Amino acid sequence: MVSRFSALSLIACCVTSSALGVKQASTPVVAHRGRQPYLAIRCHSTLQGIGAEIQRATPRLYSWMAQHKVPPKGPLFIRYLVIDMAHELQFEVGFTTPKPVQGEGAIRSGALPAGRYVTTVYKGDYSGLVPANASLQAWAKKHRLTLQRKDTSKGVVWGTRAEFYLTDPARVKNPKDWKTQIMYLVAP
Repeated sequence: MVSRFSALSLIACCVTSSALGVKQASTPVVAHRGRQPYLAIRCHSTLQGIGAEIQRATPRLYSWMAQHKVPPKGPLFIRYLVIDMAHELQFEVGFTTPKPVQGEGAIRSGALPAGRYVTTVYKGDYSGLVPANASLQAWAKKHRLTLQRKDTSKGVVWGTRAEFYLTDPARVKNPKDWKTQIMYLVAP
């Protein structure tokens, strides 16, 4: 199963390459999601360094989960905590779990909160994720949905902003066919 995550190294080269555009995103929807426990490793980097951080964290997290017999409930995801695109991103690399599990050391327990989420599925190379996120934020604003966020001196602190990597690029070779679910928690 480790090969499932080896392809995330592609994020390192793709995040800063030219975007394919957002015409390949599904129509956004707003839906209620229940609370979802997860295990993650907290990371920080520049936008250009995000791929290296994901490469470092993913095998460590997956190995810990395997040693403790905790199966992932879903695909690898990134939960963005604080974003200052010009300086630093603070995020978690994680897997949802069937039930809450206590982490240890760098392995943190968490939960995506229950609530209303605006979500879309972007299809394409990871380089299109930045414009796909911007497009989803614009869609939410146009539809008068306030996303749970707070502007601070350190950047934008997000309630829940996440990307779930639905496709394994090691198995699906054509980047045009990669799918990533993007989701934002809507403020109450």
